[in-house]
Amino acid sequence: MFNRTILLNLLRDVRFMIDCMSLLRYRWILFTLFIILALASALTEGIGLALLMPILKGTSAGLERLPVLGAALSGFEAMDFNSRIRALAVVLAAVVVARGLLELSSTTLATNLPVQFQKALADKVFTGLLYVDLRFIQGNDVGTLMANLNSYPVAVAEIAKNLGFLVINLLLMGVYGALMFMVSGSAMAATATFILIMTLIMRVFALRQLALGRTLTTSAGQYGQVCIEGLTSMPQVRLADGEQRMHELFRSRQQAYYSSLRRMNFLTNLNHPMFTSCGGLFIVLLLLLGTILFQREDDWTDMMLLFLIVLYRLMGPATAVSAIRLAIMAQYPGFRALQETITVLDATRPQNGSLVFHALTEAVRLEDVTFCYDPNKGAALRGLTVEFPAGKMTAVVGPSGAGKSTIVSLLARLYDPGEGRVTVDGVDLREFDLRTWRQRVGVVAQDVVLFNDSVFNNLRFARPDATRTEIEAAVELADAAEFIESLPEGYETRIGDRGVMLSGGQKQRLAIARAVLVQPEILILDEATSNLDGRTERAIQRAVDRLAKRCTVIVIAHRLATILKADCIVVIDKGSVIEQGRHDVLMRNGGVYCEMIEHQRLDIVE
Repeated sequence: MFNRTILLNLLRDVRFMIDCMSLLRYRWILFTLFIILALASALTEGIGLALLMPILKGTSAGLERLPVLGAALSGFEAMDFNSRIRALAVVLAAVVVARGLLELSSTTLATNLPVQFQKALADKVFTGLLYVDLRFIQGNDVGTLMANLNSYPVAVAEIAKNLGFLVINLLLMGVYGALMFMVSGSAMAATATFILIMTLIMRVFALRQLALGRTLTTSAGQYGQVCIEGLTSMPQVRLADGEQRMHELFRSRQQAYYSSLRRMNFLTNLNHPMFTSCGGLFIVLLLLLGTILFQREDDWTDMMLLFLIVLYRLMGPATAVSAIRLAIMAQYPGFRALQETITVLDATRPQNGSLVFHALTEAVRLEDVTFCYDPNKGAALRGLTVEFPAGKMTAVVGPSGAGKSTIVSLLARLYDPGEGRVTVDGVDLREFDLRTWRQRVGVVAQDVVLFNDSVFNNLRFARPDATRTEIEAAVELADAAEFIESLPEGYETRIGDRGVMLSGGQKQRLAIARAVLVQPEILILDEATSNLDGRTERAIQRAVDRLAKRCTVIVIAHRLATILKADCIVVIDKGSVIEQGRHDVLMRNGGVYCEMIEHQRLDIVE
């Protein structure tokens, strides 16, 4: 049982190191350069210590077998004492300077590498989130997503930094260990036994720190989530008289996070004093052992003194290795969480076709489409077939939850159908290049997304190369010129986070102007006039009528005025088409559409 436990722990450690070393693929050239510099630095440290040996009674303690260095030491031994000291002083000066330069280079690279790792990983995650299936984003809370962008890359950067220092210290330990073995194999065996015992002790601390790291990662995400929710939903919190409840939730999550952090810091701080204290006690034992190993006083003075010097130098890297390993273990859960996220992002990236979309000539069709947001819930669309002819205005109406906005998402290719397909002039939409498709599709949604920037930059986001004249023409078409000119700085006015400085109607007019600016081949209005007053809606309707003459318009609406002039009205319910036709035809048929109007489930604003 004990052997099996040791084997499992060993395998876990191997996997742990393989996972950590997999980081190198992001900056492997820099890390290779770092390894070379660290190795050279460790070798100069060993050379510096080896050069002390000829001073001690002219002995090189068996180092004469080493290439180059052995020949140099033999040369020093042939000199008289004063000449040997002078020569050694010159060589040591050169070695010390070289050691300093190499150490500076390797440690500078070791501290800069984490920045490079953090930058590369944050960029990879953000790029992945930009293109991943939206169900991944909707299935994760904001705190977790922000942790993947900020906290976890920082944790990985810390691992990368610690890996660098781990390599430096392991190389130093290797050099010191080789020197110690050459001085006294017996004393080295005792030292190796001590290190093994300390490793087993630190293993217990490492497992505890790993568990605490998982707790800390979870509590950090929960703490971040409540912070974000509190800030983004402040008006709703106050309207619900929920300040006290939100504060209690904040303090609860904060307490859990900082409690985990305190325990983690205690274990980390305990490592160094415990290791150095045990190291000091071992040196005392080694001194007693030296009286047995070295019977003659001269041997004890020369060899034991040199052995203790090297051992003393070894204690620093050995202590650092132990602390570094614990630090890496503490950050490992964040690394694993980020690694899993990147794997999912790479696996769920939508397929991108190679065909370039230029213009719609026939129709966009949803052919026997079934779609669900969550496999554990019901389908939003069930076997839906509907056509949107080119150059026509098609309106889609139906009760809340009927699947209207899902149709918009499929047309914009925010999602792909689970079954069936969306075709453009008979070609599967997935075969088109996403960028060229979305550049020719303008969407105005009920929930308008605006950025904390100027009006002008919010409009140009849709088309960065648009001229001022083109922007002003789009603004006029959307009936937004008057309110923009009334703003304190006109087009240069910053509108706040999500356009908080604007009214709902003003936001929608900006969104319509932004959609018009791209000169879309297909314009989709998803409840785009829901927050407009009658006068503004009529102005927008005139603009839509003009656009309908030069592009395909698809309208999702609950107001009668918006759909009266549609070439075809499609009525859907529970994800299926119930009826379709022009307004007058549907009214004569006396079906669901007629019933919706009679029961005022379509607002009659004309």
